[in-house]
Amino acid sequence: MTNIYQPFKVKIKKIEKHSDNVKLFRLVREKGKFLKNKQGLIFNPGQFVLAGIFGYGEAPFGPASSPYNDSYLDIVVRRVGTLTEAFHRAKEGDGIFLRGPYGNGFPMDFIEGKDLVLVTGGCGIPPIAAAIEYI
Repeated sequence: MTNIYQPFKVKIKKIEKHSDNVKLFRLVREKGKFLKNKQGLIFNPGQFVLAGIFGYGEAPFGPASSPYNDSYLDIVVRRVGTLTEAFHRAKEGDGIFLRGPYGNGFPMDFIEGKDLVLVTGGCGIPPIAAAIEYI
């Protein structure tokens, strides 16, 4: 898939319950692996994907997995509305769709080699986890 605006189907390989209203979803391509960009990443830390369930819509999520890993993509979903409720009812093996990645991401070239203090909380943790994997 080379068109970031074209949705593609992924399968929920694994679901981890982190709390009553937060789950991590491990997503895999139905055929092949996620494509890498020129830097060898499937996304740049700080970018987001649009994930959706047919009939419920789509929403932005920051990947929580390593940007180097092309075999799966992790997203964290907090139950707050109709779409995220549908995610929380989903089962392992169900299909959803993704588009993206979108956004510029974090300025990783600028911060490389510098001392960092990363402060985050709640559902802001996944994009920072991806940045830590990158560093």
